[in-house]
Amino acid sequence: MALRKLAGPKTQVTREEIAREFDIMYGTQVRARLIAMTNPQEAEKVRKDAAAHAADPEYFGRLAKEHSVDAPSAAAKGVIQPILRHGTYPEIEKAAFSMKDGEVSPVIKVPKSEQYVILRKDGEIAARNAKLDELMARKLEEIIRDRKIRAEAGKFFQGLYEEKKGKIEDVWNNPARHKELPDVAALIDGRPIPMPEFIRPASIGTAMKCWKA
Repeated sequence: MALRKLAGPKTQVTREEIAREFDIMYGTQVRARLIAMTNPQEAEKVRKDAAAHAADPEYFGRLAKEHSVDAPSAAAKGVIQPILRHGTYPEIEKAAFSMKDGEVSPVIKVPKSEQYVILRKDGEIAARNAKLDELMARKLEEIIRDRKIRAEAGKFFQGLYEEKKGKIEDVWNNPARHKELPDVAALIDGRPIPMPEFIRPASIGTAMKCWKA
């Protein structure tokens, strides 16, 4: 796609990124339960209670229902989606992968949040039977590059908005709107920008000249 030229080096994919993506998609995952609280002192009390009954996952589940401020997991007795490597919160990831099955974690402060969490490791989901060969690397490279292109497209549309001071709707990165308008990249002041027109320019400067009229 010519849009890759538009984004330039920003869409280049490194070997490290490919290895990371492989680890996320095919690597080991941790099954865990979680209690989220807002008071660190109260969280420590609950943690000690949970640790004293660490062998019983249902006991931890009851504590989650009673104390956790995270409503979805509290309703599921603390059960959360499997924890992957390279996730949003390295502190939680590090604790989850370093714990033994049935172990209760220390109280973990969630960065940029007022929450403190306690984990119980229920077990692990083994890594999937996949090999990072040349074919797999190409597949993952395409996934990563497409993600980067979409991110750059969003920035590009924002740049157009600031340049034109008009209404820009990013259709491509909106799943619902993209389904309605599959051949449209964006709407600029209500005018559709077809996908072929969007991906044709070789540079952002050229593209902006196309749409300033």
